[in-house]
Amino acid sequence: DKAVALLEEELAWRGTANRDLLEPLKEFEFFMRDHIGLRQQERLGDEVVDAISGCLARHRDISLKF
Repeated sequence: DKAVALLEEELAWRGTANRDLLEPLKEFEFFMRDHIGLRQQERLGDEVVDAISGCLARHRDISLKF
């Protein structure tokens, strides 16, 4: 009886979580997938690259030197 009661309690909790938490968690995962673990990703997205790599080069016109 205890096992059945525990199972029903778990099923109720999981049903509530699925209904109330699944979409917010999916949105959170979608937002964070490009921000957490950047070093472990094979390739960064263009918008992430622009945000984390500022150009520090000094651009000069060297066309007159050739």
